[in-house]
Amino acid sequence: MRKGIKMRKMIILLLMAMGMGIYLYTTVDIHLLLSGATTSNSNMETFVQDQGTIDVYFCPREDCENTLIQFINTAEESVHCALFDIGLKSIQNVLDEKAAQLEVQIVTDNDYVKKYNRSFVKTDSWSLMHNKFCIIDGTKVSTGSMNPTDNDAHKNNNNLLFISSQVLAQNYEDEFQDSCQLLLPGRFLR
Repeated sequence: MRKGIKMRKMIILLLMAMGMGIYLYTTVDIHLLLSGATTSNSNMETFVQDQGTIDVYFCPREDCENTLIQFINTAEESVHCALFDIGLKSIQNVLDEKAAQLEVQIVTDNDYVKKYNRSFVKTDSWSLMHNKFCIIDGTKVSTGSMNPTDNDAHKNNNNLLFISSQVLAQNYEDEFQDSCQLLLPGRFLR
């Protein structure tokens, strides 16, 4: 009888190990498929090589508010932002200034549009968007955990990344355009 119990335990352990192996194998393949990566017979993942830079700032230790303003001010063609909340007046002001000069499109959460209601702002009426990124001229991206609010820039621990990469900027632009397609009603007025 003890032999039967030991055998069942061994079979259960073997099945669990096989299940875990299958899970890990399929999870890796699913993630590769979802990321758009491809594999070859050599089991090496293919990726796109790109030249670029990444600068990281930590709020409130570093001046994330002014660093973001400087970043937006580098725009010469376009500013596309998906920002959950835009509470900092300084960021609102720089976006207003840029909107008078070039294409500016903003997507923000429906609850925060009262703080920043402009013709070039579109709201997420579904309240699903929680992004925090801006694309400048299709070549640079700001992203991270910081909402442009007083708390996030000056009180809470947050991070802000500035990425110079056309490939990554295009990925963010695709996400931005997808978000715009899902939003109702209408289009940007500007």
